[in-house]
Amino acid sequence: MLSHRKFLLCLLALGLGCKTAGSNVAPARASSVTAARTSSAASGGAATTNSATTSGGSATTGGLHGNELSAERKAELDAELVRGASSSARAPTLRILEVQVEPVYVLGFPMYVGVTFKSDPSASSLRVPLTSWDSTEDAVGVSLRASDQLIYELEPHNQLLEFGSTRLRAGDQRRVLIDLSEVLPSTLRAGTYEAVIALGPPDIQAHSAPVTLRLRAPTPKEKEILRLTAAELEDSRTWGQWTRFPPTGSSPKRQPWGTKDPLRFNWLMRELLYGSAALKHMPLSRLDVLDGIFLPERAALQAELLAQRGDIAALRKHIAAAKRDYPGLSWWLDSIEEGGSVIAWARSHRDE
Repeated sequence: MLSHRKFLLCLLALGLGCKTAGSNVAPARASSVTAARTSSAASGGAATTNSATTSGGSATTGGLHGNELSAERKAELDAELVRGASSSARAPTLRILEVQVEPVYVLGFPMYVGVTFKSDPSASSLRVPLTSWDSTEDAVGVSLRASDQLIYELEPHNQLLEFGSTRLRAGDQRRVLIDLSEVLPSTLRAGTYEAVIALGPPDIQAHSAPVTLRLRAPTPKEKEILRLTAAELEDSRTWGQWTRFPPTGSSPKRQPWGTKDPLRFNWLMRELLYGSAALKHMPLSRLDVLDGIFLPERAALQAELLAQRGDIAALRKHIAAAKRDYPGLSWWLDSIEEGGSVIAWARSHRDE
């Protein structure tokens, strides 16, 4: 049987101008720098291949004796196939589009960053880590620099997406909150650092552009919160799991004191998941403390509350605006619009 590669050579020799498709190419590393470089190479390579195929095919047809190729021409066409395959048929990887950070973080508390990513190339569907605000799923790594010196580096442990994954549809973006306190050393001191975030296992891994992290020591008020939550946090191990687990009888219950509260997102999520008041009675203004990097999540949580009120017109209007402003959360907003409230489901199963 004629192999796929020989079949392509025959088509090229007959001057049909076919394009190369498929190859065993090692997947590229999709950092913000290398992804752009690879994309440029891919488009340039494809143009070169098409040009060579068309001109080479017509020239070969004029100089052939029957359907035989000279050894020189076979070698030339073989090289063209390799170049075309390398440039236009690479496996899809992740590409980090944006990382949002807080102006300052407080040592001992969560360090949320908002990460938006997509598949590269965009037309590809891709299975990606199921990271979220409550867990990195061991799919996040970080390298940290201070005064231009590398002081810490951690690669993602989840090498095969074995701890949870989801499908990123072709053309979609996905926005997630990631708590860097899960992957940074507890010995960090107050100061300014430059961080590069790694997301995903090696075959699809993406690296962010460097972002600046500013850390300060907690105030006396914040130290008291750390003291009150210390026992539960030790059992939960991370702030995300502390928020996700049901509060104990001695667990502190309170509202965020404002936009400067380093636990404001977690307090609100605890109330939404485990509060006694019905969701439909919770005022939307309760979410106003979620500013800055939490604005996209505030829009999605507002949709969750609107869905519980049964005002379909208001819900649809809100979701349309939120999807326009925050396309990376379309997956969440679509679920709410289809009746799949994450918060309501969690409330209905919290005693299981």
